[in-house]
Formats: sequence, C-alpha cells, structure tokens
Amino acid sequence: MIKRWLIRVQAKRWLTKMRADNVTYEQQRAFVAWCKKSKQHQDTYFAERDILLNSNSNKAPRLGHSLAFLSLVAFALTTWLVKTPNTSKIAPSLVYFSAEQSPVTLSDGSVIELKKATKIAVAYNQNERIIKLLEGDAWFDVASDANRPFRVEFNNKQVTALGTSFLINTLGVAKVVVTEHKVSVTNTQTKQMQQLAQGEGLILSDKHWLKMHASEINAALAWRDGKLIFNSTPLGDAIKQLQPFVDYKISVVNQQHLNLKVTGNVNTQSPEFALSLLLESLNLKQMRNASNDLIIY
Repeated sequence: MIKRWLIRVQAKRWLTKMRADNVTYEQQRAFVAWCKKSKQHQDTYFAERDILLNSNSNKAPRLGHSLAFLSLVAFALTTWLVKTPNTSKIAPSLVYFSAEQSPVTLSDGSVIELKKATKIAVAYNQNERIIKLLEGDAWFDVASDANRPFRVEFNNKQVTALGTSFLINTLGVAKVVVTEHKVSVTNTQTKQMQQLAQGEGLILSDKHWLKMHASEINAALAWRDGKLIFNSTPLGDAIKQLQPFVDYKISVVNQQHLNLKVTGNVNTQSPEFALSLLLESLNLKQMRNASNDLIIY
C-alpha cells in the first residue's frame, strides 16, 4: 500500500514537470527511465494524466498549452516504450488523439490540426511515421525527415509526404488538398497512385479521382477559419459536415432530399442558425423528437 501511494506521488510530480513549458530533454529521459521501472509506474502516470485531461472543463482554457505539451510527452513516452530493436515493423501500440487536443504537436515537430469530432492514431518507428485518420478532417504540417516518410492512412488510401503541408477530408467524399510542396496519394487496394503539387486537390471517389477546382479547394480548407462553404453541395454531404458542430443527431425523413443542392457559407460558431437558413432555401421544415434530435422533412 505504501509503495502504491509513493508511486502515485511520484507520478503526480512527473506530471507537473512534464507539463512545464521549460521541461528539459534530460528531464524527459529521466521520466521515461522512471516509467520503464514497471508497468505499475506507467499505468499510474497515465491514470493521473487522464484525471487531469478529464478535469473540470472551466479549467481547460488555462491549461490549453500545457495539455497539448502533455499529449506530446505521452506520445514520445509510448513510442519509446514500444520500440523494438532491429525491426522496421510498427509497434502494435498506437497513441490516440482527438479534436479536443488540437493542435497536436508530435515528437518530430510535425503539427496536426483536427476538425471537430476528428480522431487519429499515431505510430512512429525508426523508419517511418504513420498516422491513421480514423474519422473526420485534418490538416498536417509535416517536419522534414528524408529518412522517415510521413504517411497518413484512411479509407484504403495512403498519402505520403516528405516535409509538406496538406489537408485530408473524409466527411462525405474524401479529398486531399496540398498547401505546400508535394504529396503522393495511393489506393492501397488498386495500387492507383497520383502526385499532387502545391495548390492542387484531388476528390477520391470510389470509381474516379478528380482534380479539384479552386472553389472546391477553398471550401475544403474553410473549416480551419471557422467556416463551412457549400457550393451546390448535396444536402446529405452538408449535414455530414455540420453534424460535428451540434450536440444532437440530424436526420432526413425523405432520402431523396439528401440529393438536394445547397449553397452558402456557414459560421461554425452558429451552426443552428445557418442550418435553418439552408433548409429555408430548400423549402424544407424541421422539428425535434422526444430525444431532441433534429428531424428534417
């Protein structure tokens, strides 16, 4: 009992040190050495970290920078602990991040911005850097490392970059937009591959890959500025993009209405008002059910 209490005290002290803006490389190494002493050390630290991350939401603004750094340290620790010598395989353990932790800064200096409701998993080893985009949209600013390709995997697709910035949209029809340098897009099933340069975008439908127009590229990037841009967008796709910004489910009674085209700009800070205007333009109505879900008819 005393040993367990002592480990918890030490874990809290390490948590404080790792959250500090001036944490040193030597302290990080000492922290990893402490965690490697036993699984109980590791479990206790991450339990204390989770308590902090789930603490009262009114404290979140004050902890913003520290929590982002804490996530980085947790990532560095996990990749260090699971790395196996003399192998190029990715360790089975993944580190997960959600939109609440955005922007995420990884151990190599790469930065990932996550759209609301987006989730990713990260796995680094000595030969490559793998990001699994589990759901949602994300923008990547990749630190250059010619010896370790940076790959993002999603929906049987893979985007590979060596020091670049790009966006991936998986809500609705998947899209890739390059904002700096180049990327290579690959269908991991059909082996189809295409390179994209700065300022180019690609719509990745199941049957065809189509180059994006400038207006489509601007619309894909708009969420980073707190906007959603619809330009003759099917209502079904518009709802998929709006859904993460409200805390209730949106459903449409008549499935044919999902194909109706909507046009307009949406401020993600006031999605309900914007949705009402879009529905009014289509002469559609809305109501709430007993579960407070929004029904469009």
